[in-house]
Amino acid sequence: ANDEYELVSLLANGEEIVNAESLTIDEKKRFTYTTEPLTGVVIYHAVFAKVKYDVTVVATGGGTVTPKEKVQVTSGEQITITATAAEGYEFVNWTSYGIEVSKNATYTTAPIIGADKEYKANFGCKVAIVAGEGGKVVTGNLIVVVGEQTTIQAIADEGYEFVNWTVDGEEVSKESSYSATITKETEFVANFKQKEEGAE
Repeated sequence: ANDEYELVSLLANGEEIVNAESLTIDEKKRFTYTTEPLTGVVIYHAVFAKVKYDVTVVATGGGTVTPKEKVQVTSGEQITITATAAEGYEFVNWTSYGIEVSKNATYTTAPIIGADKEYKANFGCKVAIVAGEGGKVVTGNLIVVVGEQTTIQAIADEGYEFVNWTVDGEEVSKESSYSATITKETEFVANFKQKEEGAE
């Protein structure tokens, strides 16, 4: 059989004698059937159908997808999938096994052939990076995919030193270069202070 077809039944003179549930096919897609002793003319027909593949559609945090459950798609067919961002988030892209396939929230896949497929809707949230008095930050505002890390950096001006990073007034790191996992809209503030006299 062609790789995109599978044997589903065997007929003898129009009557099904072997169905899909009882078929045994080897790794080379060969099917062997031993007949009963023949007492007349018997015409056998092998019935083939296109293979069906599972398509799974998932989302990172920050939104929902349609369809929400695994669906079966006949070989060669396409499926349209849709991503909807929750409040405070925005759609970033669709990926399949880590490779971007579309930046459109509604996406019609390429024909499904050869294997099961998984598509992931990636949503991002805003990350603000601001500097207090006495320094600057390397990057400004970002959109970061939910669940991914981003690295932020702060540089003190002359006569100042870096103190910490805070979020909503709470310290999250004392390192000027800090990697954070983003799960929601966040503002990071880099805080600095004047160096004490005589300090290098």
